[in-house]
Amino acid sequence: MLAAIAGHMAENSISLESIVQREEVSADKDEGQSKMIVLITHGTTKASIETAMSAIRNDGYLLDDPQMIRIETF
Repeated sequence: MLAAIAGHMAENSISLESIVQREEVSADKDEGQSKMIVLITHGTTKASIETAMSAIRNDGYLLDDPQMIRIETF
């Protein structure tokens, strides 16, 4: 899954600065485990991020829609 996400980012010329993956443990053992993944990118355009997020969403392995938080430097 990480390779697919990184691939979509690369296809849209988005350079990843860091990736954090955290395990979310479910109380119901039948549900299995999910992972929260946080990506921080180098500077890019909103359109590139939105295109990559759409492709990642369409892969079908996410439990919820991806979210974007814009970080600006001054």
